[in-house]
Amino acid sequence: MVCILDGEYPALLKMIPDPPLVLFYLGSLSMLAQQTIAIVGARQCTTVGKLVAEKLAADLAEQGICTISGLAYGIDAAAHKGALSKTGGCTAAFLGAGLGNIYPRQNKYLGEKIIAAGGVLLSEYPYEIQPRPYQFPERNRLISGAALATIMVEGGERSGSLITARMALEQGREVFAVPGSPLSEVSKGCHRMIRQGAALVTSADEVMEEMGWFVPLEENTAGLSTEGGDEPIAGAGAGRGNLALPETGFNQNSKENTQKKDPALQRQPASQLSAVNQRVLATLSPYGMSLDEISLVSSDDPQEISQSLVELQLAGFVRQGLGGYIRVS
Repeated sequence: MVCILDGEYPALLKMIPDPPLVLFYLGSLSMLAQQTIAIVGARQCTTVGKLVAEKLAADLAEQGICTISGLAYGIDAAAHKGALSKTGGCTAAFLGAGLGNIYPRQNKYLGEKIIAAGGVLLSEYPYEIQPRPYQFPERNRLISGAALATIMVEGGERSGSLITARMALEQGREVFAVPGSPLSEVSKGCHRMIRQGAALVTSADEVMEEMGWFVPLEENTAGLSTEGGDEPIAGAGAGRGNLALPETGFNQNSKENTQKKDPALQRQPASQLSAVNQRVLATLSPYGMSLDEISLVSSDDPQEISQSLVELQLAGFVRQGLGGYIRVS
């Protein structure tokens, strides 16, 4: 058992609006201290969907990234299996019942494999609590909350995975969706998320690139150092120990590298920002605010706020996500 006041409590979960005060777990809780990606989808999925989920998790595991899911049938189980298929690959599963009542029971063996491989099973419910329908939507916020981003592989328009994706947006996390056939019912949820702004991804490389963890092929050699420094590039064949956990769900190294490539985006000190920019920046949070919400809080003119947001984005202090404008520093 770990309490929210304990140092071992997953840092990302502390940032969500309603974290559980206590988590029960079996396995290695330290897995959640590295870079994490949630993979969710339909229980009644297609064979192609299972293969995509397995490959995504396997390829992410090769980069030292922990896959999070819910140990359910279909896409969840495929994601866990994909992560475990690689040597050293790890995965974490949040349950919708107590740890003594793994559901579905057919996945109990998979849960044991996760623990044996160094992964972890977690629940906010005491050990003997039976699975109940309302507990699964509740646990979905933990799947998205413990991850830096959520990938939706397959899901209908009323699926639980769509709920998880929406919770990820509310938590200020990235959301990706894998497209499917326009005739497939289990891909309609993914297509809806893409229309609403979720990044379309089809491979782990695309996920890494969207997250700012992507290393070009010519640089992807062990021991290669960043320009002007002696630190190895995170993701360049590095182990888990070299993947730092960003505090607010974005990759600082990626942003700094982008600024080095484009002199126009060199960040200035916050103290040199205009008074309006400083007030707008102070109003923002890591969870996203719309222009209307910012205007309600700030005393500045909405037109000035809009111009300020553009300047702050160009300076690298703000990014725009599906949840609105997000402060990244």
